[in-house]
Amino acid sequence: MSHWRQSNVDEMLLEDFVAKGLLPPNEVAGWRALLPEHEEPHLESHEVVSFLAFHERGLGYPAHWFLRGLLHEWGLELQHLNPNGVLHIAGFVTLCEAFLGIEPHVGLFRAFFYGKTSPAKGETSSAAPVGGFGLQRRPRHDDVYPEYTPAESNKGWHGDWFYLRNPPEAPFPEFHGERPVRDLSWTWGTPTSEMFVAREIKKVIQKRVVEAGLNGATLFFTMRERRVMPLAIWRMPLWLYSGPSDPDRAFTEELPEDDVYS
Repeated sequence: MSHWRQSNVDEMLLEDFVAKGLLPPNEVAGWRALLPEHEEPHLESHEVVSFLAFHERGLGYPAHWFLRGLLHEWGLELQHLNPNGVLHIAGFVTLCEAFLGIEPHVGLFRAFFYGKTSPAKGETSSAAPVGGFGLQRRPRHDDVYPEYTPAESNKGWHGDWFYLRNPPEAPFPEFHGERPVRDLSWTWGTPTSEMFVAREIKKVIQKRVVEAGLNGATLFFTMRERRVMPLAIWRMPLWLYSGPSDPDRAFTEELPEDDVYS
């Protein structure tokens, strides 16, 4: 995790992400690259900062209510996440909507994940201003949740940032640029009132998903092969996905299998 550094992103790179279906066109998302002389964000009042790595891992636009709800509950801004955190949330939404046929369940999410402070390199206590919130798997659920091992290092990701219009109809928390401050909600487990429902859903995941052979590779293959951005607002839920002509596909062109795995 890190302090701000000058961005490597220019408009040509953003257009390339649009061509790959990882970003909406500029007229939809209002993205822009920073000016070369700026080493830290200089946003307009209606903008937030996003990262290419987030969109490679399923962040769409406008963003899914579940992601925005987590950020507001945790007191976080978008830049406080890191790529693995976005991957965890995208995988959970895909599991719930595509494999269980339910909306993402917050109590269930808390049973599987918790947050902690991630200091910047060379620091030991306060959270980094970029990527300072680390989302972690709770280790005791390895036999219940699809298994995968995220990259230990996503070196350089924090240098690939750009500006994104904050949509008023589905806003991210406003950008202030401060370090994230640890909140008790980061470590909350499933509320007592939701434990029975969460326990029953876990049984379904274990018996009909994990024991049936679904692992993390299959989970994320499903997300990418269908060209759907899990962390976006859709016209229809993922359990109603209708194939190559689905209106929520980010891109209609089929991806070769090797590209999906990469």
